[in-house]
Amino acid sequence: METEYESAKLLHSFSPNGLQNPVAFGTYASDPNSHFYLCAFIDMALRIPDPAKFCAVLAEMHRNSIGHSPEGKYGFHVPTFQGNMEQNNGWTNTWEEYYVRGLKDFIKQEQAVQGRSEQLDELLVPFFEKVVPRLLRPLEWGEAKIKPCLLHGDIWYGNIAERTGTDEPIMFDPAAFWAHNECELQPFLLLAVAVQWGVKLSPQVDELGSFRVPRYRLGRQWLKEYHKHFPVSEPQEDVDDRNLIYS
Repeated sequence: METEYESAKLLHSFSPNGLQNPVAFGTYASDPNSHFYLCAFIDMALRIPDPAKFCAVLAEMHRNSIGHSPEGKYGFHVPTFQGNMEQNNGWTNTWEEYYVRGLKDFIKQEQAVQGRSEQLDELLVPFFEKVVPRLLRPLEWGEAKIKPCLLHGDIWYGNIAERTGTDEPIMFDPAAFWAHNECELQPFLLLAVAVQWGVKLSPQVDELGSFRVPRYRLGRQWLKEYHKHFPVSEPQEDVDDRNLIYS
């Protein structure tokens, strides 16, 4: 509950119309195993919002947060969760450092449940020694050096909707952290790039990389709309590869 409250409180400060305003969280005095989270009520229609409207709101939230990360660092002041996996949010000076530590921590949590994979272990060595530095280190160079943005942290079709009556977009159920803004965009690109690379997809996914069920459609159109308001980071030619490792 603390994770969602702290995430929503800070995100709402940068996007008052994009998220519900959190009110409080806590534990029932009569039952220490029961907890609560209160936020402002918003009447929502559980359907995918218009890409142009949603991406404008998301990009504005990211832009508004620039310059507000504590000491310009990456991380968050409380732990957050991706599903049931805890995300290590300790502060780091560089995005590469935060990304590597976080992914290694997720891998350790997975190995604790599933056991080790010899094939994965072999792949991880060149991934961390060559692929990650090649794609993330240039983001820290020169005048175009990236700055931490506050991310929602869990953008997918189940966590976005429209306000009833206005059709304006709304986000909820965040797991915020300060990061490279493009890390937020991987749901928009993953399916389309998978098709481009010839990855076999499930029957529920069409040739454009969008789910056939209209409610599930996220794809390159969303990326295009987002980048109308927040330009692609330099080097721009690496953007698809960066999104793949963020996925």
